[in-house]
Amino acid sequence: WALSYASEALQTDREVALAATKQNWQVFKVLARKLRVDAEIAEAAIRQDWHAIKLVAKELKTDVNLARIAVEQSWISFQFLPKELRAMRELALLAVQQDWKAFQHMGKDLKSDKELALVAVKQSGSALELVSDSLQADREVAHAAVQQDWAALQFVSNSLKSDEALVLQAVKANGFALKFAAEDLKCREVLVQAAQQQQFAALEVAVHPRHYEADGLDFEFWKSFSEDSGIKGRLKPVVPVGELDGRCLSRQTNRALSKSSTTRVTSKGL
Repeated sequence: WALSYASEALQTDREVALAATKQNWQVFKVLARKLRVDAEIAEAAIRQDWHAIKLVAKELKTDVNLARIAVEQSWISFQFLPKELRAMRELALLAVQQDWKAFQHMGKDLKSDKELALVAVKQSGSALELVSDSLQADREVAHAAVQQDWAALQFVSNSLKSDEALVLQAVKANGFALKFAAEDLKCREVLVQAAQQQQFAALEVAVHPRHYEADGLDFEFWKSFSEDSGIKGRLKPVVPVGELDGRCLSRQTNRALSKSSTTRVTSKGL
């Protein structure tokens, strides 16, 4: 910072400014504007600390080389780049490889880039919320997200919420994942059993098909959740869930009972 006390001649001398910036990047803050538009001086500052990217002159803000140097140091610098640079795949990849949260700062078109999405969701399933609708419906991307975090099931497309294999994957990690499944899967026996085995309390998000006998479902399994069962003391009585669309009802009585015959199993004390 001694440069700020030097003579005007020294303060505007390019070689002096470059040497001083190489010693302490914060000198860049006090340089005359004509020196801050010098790409070599700007690079010297950024190589020491990526924060210097925020100080470059307008003429250098779209300089790809300077942006690359900053992002290589820290993905956080990516969010300070101008829109046109955040739309560059090369820089976006550098950023998201460091931290999935960089995905939210990418250009709109890049949010449909499957490779970038996979890099992000493999770090955190929560990144699935940030990707395009088309990638939320992509089974490979959804699988990777759910594998990383079962709660990512809430962000998959409606079509994939009806994918039994994907839902089962999530439910085996945490029974409460059944909450995010399509309504017609909430009474699917294999899923309810998996939820129960993983976390008994997760039964509160399951749907009880009252007409399980007519549907040819496992009588003993579903009867165990009725009010007169041996586990009555552990479960609250079944209660109506309201106006579902009847997809968990008996095939024979679906139309007539679509608004009245489905019940939800809830766990006591939760």
